[in-house]
Amino acid sequence: DKVVQTIADKEVPYGFHELNGKLLLRPSPSDQIELTHYSGGDFLDFMRDSDGDGRGMRTTYHARNSSQTFKWHHKTRTAWRNDVSMFHTRFAYRTQNAYNKDYLVSADSDIEDIGAKISLQKDSVWNDAKISTGIEWVRHNISPKVLNSKGSIADLVENGSSGGKIVNEFAAYAQHEWTLLPDLKINAGIRGSMAAVGS
Repeated sequence: DKVVQTIADKEVPYGFHELNGKLLLRPSPSDQIELTHYSGGDFLDFMRDSDGDGRGMRTTYHARNSSQTFKWHHKTRTAWRNDVSMFHTRFAYRTQNAYNKDYLVSADSDIEDIGAKISLQKDSVWNDAKISTGIEWVRHNISPKVLNSKGSIADLVENGSSGGKIVNEFAAYAQHEWTLLPDLKINAGIRGSMAAVGS
């Protein structure tokens, strides 16, 4: 889709697109598989020509993001519920200001996450008790923020980039909930997590 907005009596072309979907599969009475996808993008292209001579500052901005998930729910004959899920997300942008060939500054960045989770849960273990446990992992990949300059502005704004980082997060948990009296329910759990940062 494309939208033309008016700001200070000037037309600002702005556009976006989206695509999403979801698929559910039931291969057996005790299994359900879910797949989802989303992707979208935004773009802006704006020309500022104050004196109407066809020369001016052009600003462009492009951004895109997407996500995909996979989930598997399984019930065992012993009343355990097992869930496995995985996901992937990504966001990136690029912005640029340019004045013909005399002046150009641009910057871009990219962030990507990948993760997985496994959980187990059982109800009515003892005296209406419920127990659950699981492990999680997430990987964050942050790309450098790159700054480029050309033309006369290069003397004032230097090219450069920040180093990329990769962060891995790990977690494990266990939780127990039970009813001691009709009006008394206790919930107790423990969780541990850690993160490792690399370049």
